[in-house]
Amino acid sequence: MWSDTVIDTLIRQGVSYFIISPGSRSTPLTLAAARHPDATTVIAYDERGAAYHAVGYARATARPAVLICTSGTAAANYLPAVTEASNDALPLIALTADRPPEQHNVGANQTMDQQNLYGGFVRTFINLPPQDPSRPDSTPRDAVLTALDSSLGPVPGPVHINCMFREPFELTAPDASDNAQHPTANAQHPTGKQECPLPDLAAVASAIAQAERGMIVAGALATPAEQDAVAVLAEALGWPLWADIRSGLHNRAPFTAQTAALRDLLLSPGPDAVRGPDCILHVGGNVVSKPLLDYFTTTYSGSYLKLPGTTQPVDPTGRCSLVVAGDVPTLCSELMAPAASLTPSALVGDGTHALQALQARLEVVAQPDAALSEPAIGYWLAQHLSDAVGLVLGNSMPVRFVDRFAVHQQLPARVVANRGVSGIDGTIATAVGYAAGLGRPVVCLLGDLTLMHDMSSLTQLSDAPHPIIFIVVNNRGGGIFHHLPVAEATDVFEPFFTTPHAYTFEALARQFALAYRIVETNGAFVEALQAAIAGGEHALLELSVDQAANMAVYHAMAGRHE
Repeated sequence: MWSDTVIDTLIRQGVSYFIISPGSRSTPLTLAAARHPDATTVIAYDERGAAYHAVGYARATARPAVLICTSGTAAANYLPAVTEASNDALPLIALTADRPPEQHNVGANQTMDQQNLYGGFVRTFINLPPQDPSRPDSTPRDAVLTALDSSLGPVPGPVHINCMFREPFELTAPDASDNAQHPTANAQHPTGKQECPLPDLAAVASAIAQAERGMIVAGALATPAEQDAVAVLAEALGWPLWADIRSGLHNRAPFTAQTAALRDLLLSPGPDAVRGPDCILHVGGNVVSKPLLDYFTTTYSGSYLKLPGTTQPVDPTGRCSLVVAGDVPTLCSELMAPAASLTPSALVGDGTHALQALQARLEVVAQPDAALSEPAIGYWLAQHLSDAVGLVLGNSMPVRFVDRFAVHQQLPARVVANRGVSGIDGTIATAVGYAAGLGRPVVCLLGDLTLMHDMSSLTQLSDAPHPIIFIVVNNRGGGIFHHLPVAEATDVFEPFFTTPHAYTFEALARQFALAYRIVETNGAFVEALQAAIAGGEHALLELSVDQAANMAVYHAMAGRHE
C-alpha cells in the first residue's frame, strides 16, 4: 500500500520518530508505522499535545518527528504547534488522513476541507490522492522526498502531506519484502545549512572593523556547535556579550558578568548615550528581554548587524543595518580572521561588580525562610540544575524571570522555550518531546494557567522513558498582567485578565502518578527540588506564590521585570 511506502521512505531518510493519535481514517498510516521494525512510535490522545511533542523533539534534535492523525478537527488541532514550528524554523512533518474526493461537499461525516489547512505556516503542502492503479507507484515516495527537502531546507519548518484513503483499509501485515522495494531511497537530505554569502559577510566584517564600542547579542542558539562558535568569536573580538537565556552561553564565564554589566549600562533609567555601543552583532534568534528590544528601537543609533542562522531573517526592531542568513558556525568562522587584528571593544570591561551587585540583591529576597517569589525561584533554580538535565521554560513570566535572575553558572546549557509565537499552549507536551529528543531528564518551569492549558498532555508521561519534573508557579492567575498597564484598570483587571482561580494540583499529580509536593518558602523549594532530582521519577512541585508579595520583591529588585 502507498501508506507503507510513505512510512518506509521516511525511515530510510532517517526520520523514524512517529507521534500517533488514534483515529479510523488514519488506519493505513498507523498500521504502517506500528508494524515497521525501525519505527519509534509514541501515542498521544490529544492532537494539539501530539504536535507540541513534535516541537519539543525538534528543539532537541533538529530533526523532524512525524505526526499521524485522522481527518477533521484532529488535523485542525495541529495548527498552534505548526505556527510555532514555522516561526522558529523547526522541522516537522504532519501526515493527516482525509476522506477521498467523492466524500467532500456532500455532507459526509468527519469531513472538511483540509487542502492548505495550515496556510502559509507550512513550507510545503502536498495532497496525496487515494491509491489508484492509474498513478505511478513512485507517487507516495516522491511526495515524501519533496516534503523532506522542504522541511530540512535552508529555512527548516513544518510540512503537510494530506493523505486521502478509501475504505476498506488493508489490515493484513505487508510482506517484509515490500520494505526493500526502494534500495536507492537512502539519499541524504539537507540539514538546514546554507552556503555563506561572502559579499554580505564582507560588509559585516567591515562594520565590525570600524567599531570602537562593539557588543554581541547572543539570541537563541540551537546547537552546542552554534554556542561554541559564538563564544569563540566573542573572545576573539574582545567584545562583551549579552547572553539570552536560550543562547546556552548564559552560564559561561565571563558572559554572565558581561550580561549583568550590559543590563546596567543599557537599561538603567537615563543611560548615557555616549557610553552605549556603536555596533551590535546579533547572532541567533531573538531575545526574551523586552527592555533590550525597546532599547534597540528607541535609543540605539549605531550599526545593527544580524546573523540569524537558519531561522527566518526577521527584525522586529526595524533597525538592522544588514541581515545575513546562514550556518552560524560557518559565519562565525569566516569572521575570525579579520577579528585577530582588531582592538578589543571599549564598551564594557570587568562586569564582576554588576554581577555581584545583582547577586547581593537576590540573596536578600532568596533567604531560605522567606516566602517564594519569582526572582528567588530563578535564583535558586540556577544553583541546583546542571547539564545532566534539559530545561523547558513556559511563556508569560517563567522565561522572563529566569532570563533575568538565573545568575549562576550551574544552569543547563540546553534551555528552550516556545518563543516562535510565544503561546502558553502545549508546554507540557513540548517538555515530553524535548526529553525524548535529548535522551535525558528535563525540568519544566511553567505557570499555573499554562499547566491547566495543557493538562491532557500529562497522559504522554506514561510512556516517557526519562523523568520530567514540572515546577508550577501557582500565583492563582495570570501573574504577568500585574506588570502591564492594564493592571490600573481595576474595574476589569481581575476577572478578565488575571482570571483568578482557587485550584491546587495535588489531585492532578495523584491522577497521573506524579511525585508531588507543595511549598511556600525558598528553603522548602530547594529541598523539594533536590529530592525530585534525586528521586528519578516524574514529579510535580507546586510553588505557592502570593502575588502581592511577589510584586513587592520585584520593586525591591529595582523595578520592572525584563
